[in-house]
Amino acid sequence: MRRKRQNNNTGKRLEYYLIYSVLFLIMCWVMFHYFREVGASFVWKKDGFNQHFRALSYYSDWLQNIVKNLIYKHRLIIPMWSASIGYGSDIISTLHYYVIGDPLALFSVFVPNKYMVDFYDLLILLRMYLAGMAFAGYCFYMKNKNKIAVLTGSFIYVFCGYTIMFGLHHPYFLNPMIYLPLLLIGVEKIFKKESAIFFSIMVFISCTSNFYFFYIIVLVTILYVIFRIFMYYRKEQWKEAIRMLVRMGSYAVLGVCMSAFILIPVMHLFLGGSRTSDGYQYDLLYDWSYYKKLPTALLTMSNPGNLLTLGYASIVIIGIVLLFLTRKKYGAVKFAFLVMSAFMLFPFIGRVFNGFSYAANRWTFAYGMLLAYIVVLMWQELCQITKGKALILCFTLIVYWAVLYKIRLESSMKSEAMLTLWLAVGITLLAIVFSMDKMKKWSVAFQVLVFVCVFSNIGLNGYTYFSNKTYVKEKHLKGNSANTSFEKKKHSKENIVNKAYVKKERLRKSEEEIDTVIKQNVKDKDFYRYSASMDAIVRNFTLQSGLHSTSYFWSLDNSRIVQYLKEIDINFNNDHRYFNWDQRTALEAIAGVKYYVNCVQRSGEVPYGYIPLKNQKNKNKYIIYKNQNYLPFGYTYDSYISKKSFDKMQPYEKQNAVLSAAVLEKNLSDYKKTDIRSDGKQINYILSCSDGIQQKGKMFIVKKKHSQITLSFSGMKNTETYLLFKNINVKNLASKKEKVDKEGIAKLILTSKDEKNTIRKNKLIYYTARNKNYCGRHDFLFNFGYGESAKKTITIYFTRPGTYSFDDISVYCQPMDQYNQQINALKENTLQNVSFKTNKISGNIALNKKKILCLSIPYSTGWTAYVDGKKTEILPANTMFMALPLSEGNHSIVLKYCTPGLKAGLVISLVGLILCIILSRYEKKFTI
Repeated sequence: MRRKRQNNNTGKRLEYYLIYSVLFLIMCWVMFHYFREVGASFVWKKDGFNQHFRALSYYSDWLQNIVKNLIYKHRLIIPMWSASIGYGSDIISTLHYYVIGDPLALFSVFVPNKYMVDFYDLLILLRMYLAGMAFAGYCFYMKNKNKIAVLTGSFIYVFCGYTIMFGLHHPYFLNPMIYLPLLLIGVEKIFKKESAIFFSIMVFISCTSNFYFFYIIVLVTILYVIFRIFMYYRKEQWKEAIRMLVRMGSYAVLGVCMSAFILIPVMHLFLGGSRTSDGYQYDLLYDWSYYKKLPTALLTMSNPGNLLTLGYASIVIIGIVLLFLTRKKYGAVKFAFLVMSAFMLFPFIGRVFNGFSYAANRWTFAYGMLLAYIVVLMWQELCQITKGKALILCFTLIVYWAVLYKIRLESSMKSEAMLTLWLAVGITLLAIVFSMDKMKKWSVAFQVLVFVCVFSNIGLNGYTYFSNKTYVKEKHLKGNSANTSFEKKKHSKENIVNKAYVKKERLRKSEEEIDTVIKQNVKDKDFYRYSASMDAIVRNFTLQSGLHSTSYFWSLDNSRIVQYLKEIDINFNNDHRYFNWDQRTALEAIAGVKYYVNCVQRSGEVPYGYIPLKNQKNKNKYIIYKNQNYLPFGYTYDSYISKKSFDKMQPYEKQNAVLSAAVLEKNLSDYKKTDIRSDGKQINYILSCSDGIQQKGKMFIVKKKHSQITLSFSGMKNTETYLLFKNINVKNLASKKEKVDKEGIAKLILTSKDEKNTIRKNKLIYYTARNKNYCGRHDFLFNFGYGESAKKTITIYFTRPGTYSFDDISVYCQPMDQYNQQINALKENTLQNVSFKTNKISGNIALNKKKILCLSIPYSTGWTAYVDGKKTEILPANTMFMALPLSEGNHSIVLKYCTPGLKAGLVISLVGLILCIILSRYEKKFTI
């Protein structure tokens, strides 16, 4: 009998999943058919294009190389470091956030590059599909047997605003939607004193897949356990509850231990990274506009801000009302709903779920699961609704409709929300009709009708969002020989799919990309980097091309690089995103930059000593310049300066200092220590303000946008000219409606003019402490380039009203007379026969005296150096690079790399795996 019952249940489950699969495909067509019509992919033009798609494509190649080595060389060779990730980074810990550790991404090993965009799209749909399957699995485990109810809840969970917005923008955001229901099944198994191995396995998968969402899942699971304890245990059962918690905690630790092989390396990079929110200011409450949009956001794709997108079917309102009309039942569920709803109201909770960084509501996938499950729980209540409950429900819906009618929001979003509410009213009326005695035999028909209404509601939300047309705004800065004026904004309507997502054709063809152009024109076998102007850079493209650039855009980074960029006041505004060296000649050379790429419209704006390559292809878009003073991968210093002395210098002095001596954090008694004097000159200027600016000492009160201050001075010929902002602070920013700006973004446009009236432009995007991207920066140094003619003026345009204060604004000129001599001195002895192999760099060098060898890759504890076969300490040099003190004579240099923390993580994972196997066999004996 038991076997027959199990077979019957299995058959019913298979029938359910078949129906779910068919309806899932139909919904996908309803929501996403416009992508196919216009030839668009699911690759978001921002992070999707620059990070997720690049990472997946590279991961596929990476896995394929490992497999090929296993098959043909019979060796397990795992590349752990790549010179093509920024200045050189760890592969495993950098790309873990995107692909490495994700079980589904492993299938990319079978996918050729030309089909990668299709695989990328398929993975997103697969993740959504599996999320619905996992939700249904949780419902069935919790004894919710009504298949139509579970089907409805699954679609509410999968096709919500979180999925449509975050899932398509960041594919791995969908993974926690799969893991959470399965992890909660594991929790329930422990509550019911069943095997806890499944719980450990889900902890392991969640932790391995993505450490950030694992953190969120842990917080949600803790809340879930607290709610369930109130349901399972009475006061006199507290000892049993403690034993259950100890067991659950032990198996959770076991799962984390099994994931240590990837968790420890990632934590090593994360804890030592530069991304921080120190000094970030947040309020006790969100802005009023956030709360005003919440009623509409519940039912549409409207985004109130702070990464909150809900967009549920309106039946969730019916479920919530019925939940609280049901007496003496579901107390924990009611409490969970109230608590998690309150979480959305306070920025502090958003910070907690975001690792105590800025307030972000990426945790709402769990809220979506709760609301979907409430609908499943209340399904039977809806089928048997009483007239009293129906009247209360109708009244609630009408009040909700009135609230939406009153608030002033986007008409399209408000209309959509009202329409979905009418669907809820229709469901309620249907419930009243079918609850009559004569109609009870038609209960299944009623449930099907409700599902059709919900299905239509969900399809309407998706179709309305993707077919919506939004305004695209452009603003350009125009310059001429006399002045600089601002062009009015241009408005054009564009469909959201065309605006936000990349066409598949572009992803399959890359003839116009900068790396492709470089490969066509540069035939250089030596190690080199290229730099480029901001408008020429395609971020992270080097990951697949194999070239080496100065740009970086990944969530986790080497903190030493950012530390150096801050020390020399490079103009960048995100710790994890940097582009180039602002055309500073000395810094380009030290970083091993051999080529500079500019867009045609900016031709001529290159660092000192660069000349255009001859006979270039694709000259209609890019121009490639070669550095005549290129420094190779390994160059040598005769002397060094201490880090303390270096830190006391001005930023423009620091960049000149690294041309003369290595900056070391450790004293070397056997090597020459020196002091550096700058040959640059600070220039006096006369400051004048336009109308709309009131000056009070070093503070400028800007009352009109595009007001300006001008610095007039007599510059120097044949120099690089710099402008330094010391301790800039911006307050009282005003928005278009002259209200206080909550985002805290100020944009300053900077232009210089020389004796020939040639204009060079620069800009500063300044984030105040109110902005989530704030990284504590207040000092910025701007390069207006090398010029044979002397600069005469620098004009600063304030694009927004506000109060701008500076400790100092100074102009500085750096002569280039000694530059060639300094470069030649560094190139006197260089590392020869440099070879880059998997996790290994080697070369040899001949010295006529002891020197300090500087290697232009970022310092990392993952590197081990061997000089003439002997292990040698690697020193941090110039803050971000590596150095080896060498004696006179010929030396063989070998560098070997291993991901920091990987070996320790593998040992812990192996121990955890062995314990898991033992417990799976003898679990009952060890159960407390």
